[in-house]
Amino acid sequence: MMDIRKRASLFWVVLYFLAIVSFAEAQTFPQDLDYSYFSNTLVDAGYLWQINSTFHPYACQPLDSNQTNYSNSGAFSWMYRYLNDYTNIVDRQRHKSNDGLRVIFILGLGIAGQTGAASNYNHVAVHPFVLTVACFDKNWYARLYIRATNEVESLPHYSGVKRKISRAGFNTGEIDQSVIGYQNKWTTVEYGRSREIWGPFADDNLLLAGNSPAYERLMLQFNYHRFTCRWFYGFLETVSSPDDVNINRYLVGRVLEYNNKRTLVISVGEISVLAGPNRPADWAFLNPIALHLEVEQNSRENNAVDNRSNSILFLNADWLPIPTLRLTGSFILDDFQLEKADRDQGAPDPVGGSIRLAWTPIRKPAGLTFVGSYVRIGTYTMPHSYGYANLVNRGEMIGHPIGNDADDVALGVRLVFSQLSLFELKIGKRRWGDSSMLYDPYKGYVGASRGPFPSGDVETNRYLALKVISNPMENFSITIEGHIDLKHSGKDSALEAWTFSARYQIPFLIADN
Repeated sequence: MMDIRKRASLFWVVLYFLAIVSFAEAQTFPQDLDYSYFSNTLVDAGYLWQINSTFHPYACQPLDSNQTNYSNSGAFSWMYRYLNDYTNIVDRQRHKSNDGLRVIFILGLGIAGQTGAASNYNHVAVHPFVLTVACFDKNWYARLYIRATNEVESLPHYSGVKRKISRAGFNTGEIDQSVIGYQNKWTTVEYGRSREIWGPFADDNLLLAGNSPAYERLMLQFNYHRFTCRWFYGFLETVSSPDDVNINRYLVGRVLEYNNKRTLVISVGEISVLAGPNRPADWAFLNPIALHLEVEQNSRENNAVDNRSNSILFLNADWLPIPTLRLTGSFILDDFQLEKADRDQGAPDPVGGSIRLAWTPIRKPAGLTFVGSYVRIGTYTMPHSYGYANLVNRGEMIGHPIGNDADDVALGVRLVFSQLSLFELKIGKRRWGDSSMLYDPYKGYVGASRGPFPSGDVETNRYLALKVISNPMENFSITIEGHIDLKHSGKDSALEAWTFSARYQIPFLIADN
């Protein structure tokens, strides 16, 4: 007990020392409200590479650097202004007294409707929201994002529970993010409800994607010149098994990133899902620099008889070889058969990968970007023989939304107009097999073996996807997006749905001096 108290005291002494010798770094853009989507659009066009990163959402830093002066960005300048409006509020917050409390508020209201064979809700959805980011002293901050709605399926990465009764017309609400953290130039410590998004994109990464429901997690990050190391330990959920035993599920990740802040971002790391009946937090995985394989092979985890863990290695690369061409690639390895006997018996190597090209030959008077992508995630990649160790949370994918045992190929074009609007069109083909976790998120597999991909009866969708965004007035946006089915197998389409939405938001700053 005395040893634990000494360690706790040392921890707080170190934090106090850091607080008196350093100043807080920039905050991040909000994940939602088009901030992440506009950021990715600008990175595709060769802009914002001074803040491009493995970690999303991006750091909220001044955007008019020598490389990316938004006044010279042609049709993309209105997106710059949208991001800079938030950056300017953050900058004002930063320059207020370091000893006072400064709070950014974004109050808003959204409405949405959906139709089509694959629609998830039938009524008009209304969702008010409040996003607050508070800074106090020099280095401490807190973030709170609250949402409510009358249709749980109308909001992305939403995990609130629908109630039988309603209040003011809303029958569900949730706190999507509630975080408190400390940050300086070389380290970040953060605890609370949020999600980790790692990879080239804000949404469709292979392992940690933006569509994941939030979870409680502790995060540590260290920066040294062009290198960043991040670790987190999160509690996903407790699931009741068929025999009424509580299965506790955790998510652990560690990554090392190299970033030259101009043209290249490379990251490598691992993600682990831990699960077991009434499983407590695992001290071995609370070690930020421990490796899953070493812990597992040397029996260092809290390995009760029924506990299981699932580890996946990953490599991400994001490259800008010329100012108008972006090349991205990701590779994941769930397992590798080292034993010849396993290979002789037909055991597969569960892997997955994605490649993507974005070429922007024209930036003004209109922006024109051509996009091509291919994603393939193996049959046994991400699920585990013990289904509660699958890469899911609250029944939803933590990784890529196509799940496993699936692939998707697409070609598209994006047009950005100076009249505050964007048009995106792509044609693609998606396939998924019987072993997809989308059918049963907590189902384990038995006897992995090499075979046809995708497995079993294969569902196929050939589709045309469309997205239109317009900002006809300040703080107000209209979005139309959906899929047109060109051809599909099965009784009904799995993709054909259209969503119409509008949102109004008011950002402002309150400071105590």
